[in-house]
Amino acid sequence: MVNTDIREARQRWWEFLLSLSLNERGVDRVKKALSNQYDLLPHPQESFWVPWEWGRKKDLICVSVGGQEDPLDLYVHEASHAKWTWRSEECRKLLHRWGVLFNLAEDIRIEYLALSEWGWVFQSWTFPEVPSPPPSQEDDLFLWGLYVSKVSASTGRDIPEEWRDILQPVWEKLRRAYGELILVKTEEEMDAWLRKYLPHLPAMPPSLSQLLGDVSPFNNDWERKEEEGRRFLKELSSEVGSEERGEWFTSSATVTPSPALLSLLARLAGEGVERVNSLWGRYNPRRDMRGREDCFRISRTTPSPEVVFIVDTSGSMEGIAEGVRELLWGINTLSKKSTLKGKVIFVSGGRALPVSLPTKLPIERVAFNGGTNGYKNALPHIPQDALVVFLSDLLIDSSDRDVIRSLGVRAYFLYGGREVSFVEKEARELGLPRQSCFFAPNVREALERLLKALGL
Repeated sequence: MVNTDIREARQRWWEFLLSLSLNERGVDRVKKALSNQYDLLPHPQESFWVPWEWGRKKDLICVSVGGQEDPLDLYVHEASHAKWTWRSEECRKLLHRWGVLFNLAEDIRIEYLALSEWGWVFQSWTFPEVPSPPPSQEDDLFLWGLYVSKVSASTGRDIPEEWRDILQPVWEKLRRAYGELILVKTEEEMDAWLRKYLPHLPAMPPSLSQLLGDVSPFNNDWERKEEEGRRFLKELSSEVGSEERGEWFTSSATVTPSPALLSLLARLAGEGVERVNSLWGRYNPRRDMRGREDCFRISRTTPSPEVVFIVDTSGSMEGIAEGVRELLWGINTLSKKSTLKGKVIFVSGGRALPVSLPTKLPIERVAFNGGTNGYKNALPHIPQDALVVFLSDLLIDSSDRDVIRSLGVRAYFLYGGREVSFVEKEARELGLPRQSCFFAPNVREALERLLKALGL
């Protein structure tokens, strides 16, 4: 693994996850287009996509945070592969036969589709320097021309004059080849295009090969690359030391254990809920009238969700501190029994502290004395398929209000205290969906309302 500046990589990874959460540059169109679930990992050097058909439970998208390209562009590039690159054995054979030549052609095709279907402009792609000495063989000129044409089309920028002059001998061939390539629809058509324009498998110019990267993830090496990504993710997530963590948990307040609260949290975690296929399900009268034997909708196996609790620790939360601390005690207690999976993210004064569960930290002793901003720093720590529960009085700093609105489509907001009317007013001003808000005179009752809404 390359020597990557860990602080810089961590900053780039968190900024990327934040951009993804806030749907910057219209990336929500890309996310909606990916029908399959996928794992998302950072890597210090390489970006790649692996389809689930190659032996995984989900697709894998790995994004480099160690280079100059914007990780958001790299993510969209790999997402384009996930959307449009064929998942067939025929495609894999093409990759084995043509290697990086196929990769170059397919990159051109899928980036054209990303631009035409999603309107995505790859802003961080740059034209390469003209190598010294400049390429003169027709094969080298043609391959360099394909790459330069890809950058031009994907960024909307004109090809530099120095490249236009050098590529003049193959200019018409390039225009014809590019026009045919972006119309390719099947593996067979791609194979025909490659055989037509690259009939004798030309060697890739070394400097261009470095730009295109390694195709080894697709040559049965992706498992090692994935493991590198998982180790790198742990490294990026290990910044906060014990001293800094300890600053958050300085309250001397004591918590009275509550078996009733533990029972409620166990329901939220799915404990005791049957999660296997059933012979009987919801009755469907239309199917029954048509004589269908499957007139009962079969319930499907569903895994217990990972639950992420975001806890507002600003000073205004002191009024409901007792109920929140009681809830945190219950969360940690259940997690130590392997019943509850997830994390707690504490937010205060522009900072966010993620604490994975179970933890030895006394999280129930959290102090409520910080500022009212920092929620954007919590977003990078939230897995895309997690159940998100936000404990707050919604006194949110103006700089973070857009972040709260973005959370409104995927989070449940809990408040338990005397200021229910005020919190309801704040929720309306923030535009939070009513069905996502559960406010009550105490935290336990607010949690009960959430469980009822979830059908647990």
